[in-house]
Amino acid sequence: LQNRKQCVKIGEYVSQNLDVYSGVPQGSVLAPLLFLIYINDIHSCVSSSIQLRLFADDCVVYIAVKKSDDQILLNNSLESIHAWCVTWGMKLNADKTKSITFTNKKHPLSFTYTLGDTQVKKYDQVKYLGLILTSNLRWEPYIKSICSKAVGKLHYLRRKLRNTPAHIKLSAYKTLIRPTLEYADIVWSPHQKSLINKLERIQKLAVRFVYSKYSRETSATSLIVQSNLQSLSQRRIISRLKFLFQLLHGHFKIANSQYLHPPFKHSSRTNHSKTLRQPVSRVNIHKYSLFPDAITYWNKLPEDAVKCTSVELFLNYIEKID
Repeated sequence: LQNRKQCVKIGEYVSQNLDVYSGVPQGSVLAPLLFLIYINDIHSCVSSSIQLRLFADDCVVYIAVKKSDDQILLNNSLESIHAWCVTWGMKLNADKTKSITFTNKKHPLSFTYTLGDTQVKKYDQVKYLGLILTSNLRWEPYIKSICSKAVGKLHYLRRKLRNTPAHIKLSAYKTLIRPTLEYADIVWSPHQKSLINKLERIQKLAVRFVYSKYSRETSATSLIVQSNLQSLSQRRIISRLKFLFQLLHGHFKIANSQYLHPPFKHSSRTNHSKTLRQPVSRVNIHKYSLFPDAITYWNKLPEDAVKCTSVELFLNYIEKID
């Protein structure tokens, strides 16, 4: 885009025009596409061993650091990205640029990364695509955050839907509150009883709101059964199994061979025909993460379930399994 100018108008006053040398008109239909085309070659700035992920105008660069040379390689890639931005008239937001190291080591390798003349600030906790990621890969801060948001939404519904029929309030819970508790749940699904209960408590509060039954004499569990609601923990298991089914059937542009492998030995008596190799886990953080945990449940499914030919049939089958 060339020969563009912009000005600011406040009431009847209009500023002088200024030339616009880069960028695209905000709010236009083509703006997102033009932006993506413009930054499409940014991947060429980084080494082949560096991972770069783009989402809209967010960019994440990372590497598995095993030695100090890996840190230098990552920093060189950051400098290359900075140089690319200078060349093409892009400006990185230094205040929003953060560095985090994911590790369980007591004394991890330390390094100060730079972008031009600016040092990248180090954090123990960052927010990415709505998730709160911590350096020790614990999900307590994120779960605490979504529970707080869900309670706030529930209080709002209690004020606005006080005299509304139960089925309307139940629908409001399913569409406005439960999604808050389930966003990206295949990633962060907890195994600790305290966190599981913290999430289930929100659903118990919700069904009391649905039926206006706030007395302790009324069981929240019975209200959940009455509402035909599954527990949130059960829904998270189903979400992980659904993801695994879709991955195995090529629904994503992900090479499943990178994460899923057949077992070394196959026992036809105890395992179904699509049994997967269980990854070896030394710590609970890995054991209860997406793939190891999903594979554990997958390998316990009956033969008829794993032979389903569509996601709908698969979900209908596993939702009937206790």
